[in-house]
Amino acid sequence: MALTASQRSTILKNFAPMLGEEVAEALLSQFPANDLETPATRDFVRAECIALKSDVTHQIDQLRTELKAEIGDVRTELKAEIGDLRTELQRELRLHLVATLTFVGALLTAFRLL
Repeated sequence: MALTASQRSTILKNFAPMLGEEVAEALLSQFPANDLETPATRDFVRAECIALKSDVTHQIDQLRTELKAEIGDVRTELKAEIGDLRTELQRELRLHLVATLTFVGALLTAFRLL
């Protein structure tokens, strides 16, 4: 339990003459000056750990959801890109086939003329 400034002053005034100021201040140092100096109990630490675990779990779940969405977007983009590449490759193959057939046709015509 934290002592108020008034309580601390009263204790120091009453005990300093009997014990000496140094001993009275040492005695007061055993009592927290405010609630922030109160030692943590096991229950408090346990509750904080549970809250922290809950927060971390929530953030991991959020990241997992965001990553799934991002991966889904990347998959969609890749499928579109692969589709475009497939179309382009087919077009290039057709052009090469036509060019090759034209070249073979020209060679056959040239051999016939000889």
